[in-house]
Amino acid sequence: MNEDLKRVVLDLIARIILLEILNFEEKEGSEGGGDEDGPQR
Repeated sequence: MNEDLKRVVLDLIARIILLEILNFEEKEGSEGGGDEDGPQR
């Protein structure tokens, strides 16, 4: 049961890290783009 707990915790940590990275990239990309609609077409 201890091993399962470790796997669950590590999985949650990995998911949180991935979400933070994606959010950071979105913020960096929208900094010079303007609105979310992206009038760069």
